[in-house]
Amino acid sequence: MKKIFIALSMMLMIFFIGCSSAAPMEYQTSIHDVFSYSYTKGEFNNKDDSDIIKYLIDYSTDRVLMMEFAVEEELISEFTDTERNLIDKVYLITEGTSVSYQELFDSSSQEFNSYAVAAGVELTIDDIVSFNDLKLKLVGAGVVFISKRNFIEFKLGESLTNEQISGYDLLQEVYLDLLNNYGAYDLQEVSYEELLSDIEIVGISVSEDDLEILETGFDLINK
Repeated sequence: MKKIFIALSMMLMIFFIGCSSAAPMEYQTSIHDVFSYSYTKGEFNNKDDSDIIKYLIDYSTDRVLMMEFAVEEELISEFTDTERNLIDKVYLITEGTSVSYQELFDSSSQEFNSYAVAAGVELTIDDIVSFNDLKLKLVGAGVVFISKRNFIEFKLGESLTNEQISGYDLLQEVYLDLLNNYGAYDLQEVSYEELLSDIEIVGISVSEDDLEILETGFDLINK
């Protein structure tokens, strides 16, 4: 009897594990949710790869953007043009080497210059001076929390309409359904017409009234 009980228990465990692995993605988020940006890492934290906010993040420009946000939030007193140009060069260095943004700003001036040479990026004396000033500012700014809506509005320089907000959240829901059906899906590799076709193929329910709102969300992430 004991052996039968153990065998049944193991079968039930295997069944529940199988159900768990086959369960659809249940990640939930909205445009009003908050995520954080680390100034020392130069990256956004606590965002999921199934979150469509990833389509609006571009580190080639957003590190400068978030420094401007730091000034607005009074995390730092100023952000100079030289520092702006330096962050642009830092991006080129990270792209041309295996060194991360954080590792660059943890390095000495001499090491930083060596990385720049390796990446084929020319630095000026002003860049080296600004490098040391900027290191202090990044540490001082630390981590800032920002809602996805505020981030998008700050990035675009305009307030979002109710239709854009609703469209973003609807697109997020549809995207999760597409991931559950296809395993992988890139919203920036398809046209809106192709998106609608894929929605129809997998049987995702979107009402006629919501189709226009969905297109507004699609246009938003492709701005």
